Amino acid sequence: MHTPFVIPGLLSIDIPYYWMDQTQHSTTSQLGYMMFTCGIDNYFSSIFHLFVHAFFKSLLFLTAGFLLHYIINEVHIYKLSGFSNVLPLSYNFMFIACLSLIGWPTISCY
Repeated sequence: MHTPFVIPGLLSIDIPYYWMDQTQHSTTSQLGYMMFTCGIDNYFSSIFHLFVHAFFKSLLFLTAGFLLHYIINEVHIYKLSGFSNVLPLSYNFMFIACLSLIGWPTISCY
């Protein structure tokens, strides 16, 4: 049941040049995990995973969108570097969102 979501997430490991392409592939694989959790009758965990993933993914997208379009006006991911000194608050928000999405312990996605 979860295979239609996990397989495209795994097959899309090519490294795209634009930040939006790179971040949307993780959502595809996370939907597979949510479907798997529904398949084993654990609906509360699936809904919790959905809301937590949506919250931290939106935090990541809003911070990245602010960084790329308003400040730098660049969408090519390899031309970005060194913004932690210029925008420390945005960097911290993005760092927290990334830690949450990779499943770092003590953050709610874990």
